[in-house]
Amino acid sequence: MVKKARDEGWDKGEWIRIILEFVKEYSKTYNLGISPGDVEELLQKYEKYNERYSATTRNNKIRALAREKGLDIDTWYYKYRSIIKRLKRLGMIYEKNGHYSQSKEFLRILQKMTEALIDFYSGKDEEW
Repeated sequence: MVKKARDEGWDKGEWIRIILEFVKEYSKTYNLGISPGDVEELLQKYEKYNERYSATTRNNKIRALAREKGLDIDTWYYKYRSIIKRLKRLGMIYEKNGHYSQSKEFLRILQKMTEALIDFYSGKDEEW
């Protein structure tokens, strides 16, 4: 999700697409109970439904199709929300106007940590 936030971010209402993209990628390596092809089919339906229906109707239709294929989107949604909450608390991503993006503040924190470690290992901290 951090990579997605860095690249272009995503809108809050696109959560089901983010979950499907994740499941598709990891189902290639791990047995998640659904094949990457089935997830790709769901992603295609998502795009098709995105043009025709409201977000709620689209998501409900995708949930039903996923359930038929053995994928419980609701369980993945709770995991997704937990991850979003943690990434926001860490300052890695932020939400503005319903859009998630990578936080530039997190990059500054990493730079400060790098400088502190360099100072520590070079002995500069002993000058205090």
